[in-house]
Amino acid sequence: MLSSILSYIMIMVVLYLVSNRMVLSYNRQTTQYNRFSLLNPSSVFFVVFFTLVFAVRYNVGVDFVNYLDEYQSVYKLEYSKNEILYKNIGLFLNSIGAHPSVFFGCFVFLQITFFLLAVKKEIFVLPFLIIFLFANSEIQTWMNIIRSATGMCIWLYAVDFATDRKLWKYVALCIFASCFHRISLAYIFLYPVILFACKIEITRKWQYGIVACAFIVRILFETFATQIIPLVSIFQSILGGENDYYANYDVQTMLMDLDNEKSGTGIAFLAKLIIDLIIIFNSNKIIKFYDSSKFKTYYFLFIVALFTFYCFPDSVISFSRPFRYFYVFRTLMLGYFSYYLYRNRNIGLNGLCLFLISCLYLSLFLFNQVFAKPEFCVWYQTWFNYTL
Repeated sequence: MLSSILSYIMIMVVLYLVSNRMVLSYNRQTTQYNRFSLLNPSSVFFVVFFTLVFAVRYNVGVDFVNYLDEYQSVYKLEYSKNEILYKNIGLFLNSIGAHPSVFFGCFVFLQITFFLLAVKKEIFVLPFLIIFLFANSEIQTWMNIIRSATGMCIWLYAVDFATDRKLWKYVALCIFASCFHRISLAYIFLYPVILFACKIEITRKWQYGIVACAFIVRILFETFATQIIPLVSIFQSILGGENDYYANYDVQTMLMDLDNEKSGTGIAFLAKLIIDLIIIFNSNKIIKFYDSSKFKTYYFLFIVALFTFYCFPDSVISFSRPFRYFYVFRTLMLGYFSYYLYRNRNIGLNGLCLFLISCLYLSLFLFNQVFAKPEFCVWYQTWFNYTL
């Protein structure tokens, strides 16, 4: 456990320092950030370092064993119903006898590359995003739901083209993302929603109302959980059927996970909810600060993320996972909000707010590491401690 904490701290510090170097490599004028290049030495080091440290991970993420078992079994890969690129990458690497870390590394590389491309126009926010990618456990999500996270990162980059009204590039990237996770195809139909999001202004009252409605839906969901068995089956069928990882999450497992989730103190949940509400309270100032169609889209999708996140308990995999593409916007907004607070740290309580938010999330991350059980698979460990 201690080695895991130290490893995560070391990785986060290195990435934070390199991301700061990346920021210094470019002109601080916002209009110049289109010159960002992945071929810049700092960018190359960032991508390579990130890829290597997470490619060699071992048993990080509860689905790790499933992915490993599938990769090592040609039969399971060849006859699985998994997406074409995911399957063929696995089959090719298996055929040449590549170590599993190479297999995992391919997806880590795609994830971080497309994530960087997605935020390249606001590369100045990257150091803050790094903090919350770890502190909000986004990285652990990427390491767990590999196919979904890969598709999500590609789609996140596609959002750029949607805000620029480049339909075919958006569609092409969604199709590419679907080669890793089929749910990405559904996100093609979000194109008009994204165009709408660039123009719409949602008042704070409406935003608070949306969050309140989410909790009402959540209460109804938990109350009538036993009556939605057919819906669970439908969702599992859409997401991959009985041969997919979702087949492990039946109704009984869902009900058990709901009970386990209710047994917690709820302090972390409440603390994060308060921060979400603080972001909403400052929404007008943040939107004015960034003043771009892309950020308006990000903020709109952040509100969608809040609604879907608070509607369905995270433990209810069959219902929450189709909306996980949106969840990344909670992490993104923490980074963007923190940068806003940093730039305006001498105004009011902004400096104190930045300090408290950072400390809270980092404390929750450490708490999660300290009190996690081995079966949670959140501790960082590598193949160097194991043999095939």
